[in-house]
Amino acid sequence: IGREVAIKIGHKIWNNAPGQRTVIQKSENPMNFEVHGQNIFKERFKRGVKLQQDAADRISGQNGIVPSILDFNESPIFAIMQFVLAPRLDEWALHTFENQRIWFLNRLFIFLKELHMAQIYHRDLKPENILVVNDLTPVILDWTVSKNITLDDQDNLTTFNTNFGSNYYSAPELKEATYNADWRADIFSLGRIMEFVLTQKTPNGGEFLKNEYKDVYKKATQFEPSKRYQVMSEFIRDFQAVTAQVKRLDLGAPDIEKLARKLERHDKLIKDVSIILEDFVIKVKLKDENKDKNTVIL
Repeated sequence: IGREVAIKIGHKIWNNAPGQRTVIQKSENPMNFEVHGQNIFKERFKRGVKLQQDAADRISGQNGIVPSILDFNESPIFAIMQFVLAPRLDEWALHTFENQRIWFLNRLFIFLKELHMAQIYHRDLKPENILVVNDLTPVILDWTVSKNITLDDQDNLTTFNTNFGSNYYSAPELKEATYNADWRADIFSLGRIMEFVLTQKTPNGGEFLKNEYKDVYKKATQFEPSKRYQVMSEFIRDFQAVTAQVKRLDLGAPDIEKLARKLERHDKLIKDVSIILEDFVIKVKLKDENKDKNTVIL
């Protein structure tokens, strides 16, 4: 679970190498917060591990990654998950070109569409919970308030009338009670994430978005879930249409291999230009050493 939550309940987080990350370990004096005789944070963490592994087994693939759970222990409670070396979205988005950010958003939206089709809802999407791999593949972390309709989940958080939505990216229904939130909570969060990624600024109700994207933002972030996009395919359709109009980027059938080849050619071009410049500098120096007094070299 998130570092800030872990600190609050007296847990520790650290990294293991190579290829593993210890997510959380119980300290000697964790907060004793019980609901119906259960430690809610412990139960929340246990079910998060279970749902994350199910998502990793069924959905993790070309358009997105869910890190696998490599080990789990209940006493003391901790989990070790697959280590992914990649920056968080809230850091990456501030240091990349707009076209890259748009391509990434498109892949993130498609991955969430796949999750929803598998009846898996994350319900806690925010830039801190998303990593960006070099090829623009999204990695989704922190599954502790997710929901999986396909599992007979008796320890589902819907048994707890508990508020877990407390950040700008959380849907309003999450701030009332988790059991009210479905896939449309993800759509709300993705609208807010779109605002941050496109503007590189602290979200402010869509204020800094280009006008063409504002209607998409408003539709995705309606207060009432019934007034939002009802499925991710509608959200993706409008996002791609606006992008084609504003940026002339065809996101309709994203070809990741083609994009990778473009990036490879771009890198090669930079190297070729560097070689040409280096060769030019050497020639200028040689001429400079042998020039006569009346010659000016520019």
